[in-house]
Amino acid sequence: SVTTPVLTANSTYNLVSVASATTPVCNNTASGSVTITVNALPTANVTANTICSGTTGTVSFTGTPNAVVTYTVDGGANQTVTLDASGNA
Repeated sequence: SVTTPVLTANSTYNLVSVASATTPVCNNTASGSVTITVNALPTANVTANTICSGTTGTVSFTGTPNAVVTYTVDGGANQTVTLDASGNA
């Protein structure tokens, strides 16, 4: 196996030939290919409304559909919310 460089777009690796590692060196053509599909990184944004003291507010998350967003409230423990198929929560 080989490790690819950092990829930002789909890349196709094509098999060209194969050779023995011992003497005598024997070569043979080969064929085959594989495409590495690169998925875009998920995104998220957060918005909130302005409220009066003593009332509740709404925090909204938008971004990549079905992504899991991790957030904290006032530095507390991590919490998560999953965006819906439209990218909203």
